[in-house]
Amino acid sequence: MTKIRIHIIVLLVFFSGMISAQKQASAVRYLKKVERKLKKTETVSYNSVVEYKGTGDSDTLKYKASLKYSVNPRDFFFGYDLWYSDGKYYSAYYSLGKSYNISHIDKKIYSRRFLDPKKTDLKAGPFGDAVQGKGFAVFLKDKGFFSSVISDDSYRIRKISKGLCPDTVHIRAEYILQNTEITTDTLWDFAYDFYFDRKSRFPVMIVASGKSSGGSFYSKVCFEDIVLNSDDTRSFFLSYRLPADYVLIKPKVRKTHSDTLPHILVKATDFTVIDQDGNQLHLSDLQGKVVLLDFWYSTCAPCIKASKYLDEYYRQYSDSGLVILGMNPIDGLARIKQHNKKWNVGYAGVKCDEKTKNDYDVSSYPTFILIDRNGMIVYRNSGFSKSMMEAIKLKIEETLGR
Repeated sequence: MTKIRIHIIVLLVFFSGMISAQKQASAVRYLKKVERKLKKTETVSYNSVVEYKGTGDSDTLKYKASLKYSVNPRDFFFGYDLWYSDGKYYSAYYSLGKSYNISHIDKKIYSRRFLDPKKTDLKAGPFGDAVQGKGFAVFLKDKGFFSSVISDDSYRIRKISKGLCPDTVHIRAEYILQNTEITTDTLWDFAYDFYFDRKSRFPVMIVASGKSSGGSFYSKVCFEDIVLNSDDTRSFFLSYRLPADYVLIKPKVRKTHSDTLPHILVKATDFTVIDQDGNQLHLSDLQGKVVLLDFWYSTCAPCIKASKYLDEYYRQYSDSGLVILGMNPIDGLARIKQHNKKWNVGYAGVKCDEKTKNDYDVSSYPTFILIDRNGMIVYRNSGFSKSMMEAIKLKIEETLGR
């Protein structure tokens, strides 16, 4: 009898393991289908309810918001447009590298400067980790989120037969504690619970919960009134206008000036750049020319505005010895070429490296640096305004000796 019991126990363990493996395989297949569906999602609008309780918190925080999302291939940073509103106090709008915070309390619109691609956290989204960011789910900010969970050996994934309701699918990803030594930073009993609409495969709720030495915590995001791939959502971003009865508060533009006094000249550092044909060009090759360096990137609106003035100066003064180099440390050569063709830029757009940008202390775009015939820096400035472009023109004429 004892042997029979042992065999039965072994068989039960074996079949239990098979069932567990089947549940994991089923869950993995489903999450992969979800991710493929999300990648095909061009637009989505929904209302969200976010609940959050941190370790040691006595109260549960709750936020409600409406969101609209639309893929935008022209957006260099995130690849989408985004609108958020809590319906009462605050709204936020993002498109093409610029965002607006709209306060419904004082009826003011606070516009931000164009994003710096070197300082932009793509996974955080345009609104960062602020309250409004919590309503913007991680699976939209990072469409590879489910893949990262699947590929992480720290998670045990299984499909649970019963969902939140008959129309949902429930998948649980449990974090397996790898280290038995528990410290102040150790998480245990941590898990994601994903609930998906059975028909659309779009998430309807995501719950993250766990424990640490400080206590338990959880966050829950619910998605309601979901509308996928709607033309209305896309047209919203095409037709959206900031409220006319609000006051637009423009950010203060900090202009970067050279710390060097105007009458003290500084030797320009030699560099190597790549032109649109793939050829190398050195600054030293341009000895005897007056060289204007324009540091820019393709989705920088002030850079585009400035290029129209620079192109005029290039056509007017190139025969007198002026060379303008559009120094781009961000975009690739194909994008530079495409951009210059689109905006009819006649002067050379070149690819420069990070070292050159740092050598010339470029921290904002556009930045202009004028080098005389002897290779000395005689002028630098950053930003864009009509008066600044006029000042650059006068400095070019002075340096050319006209």
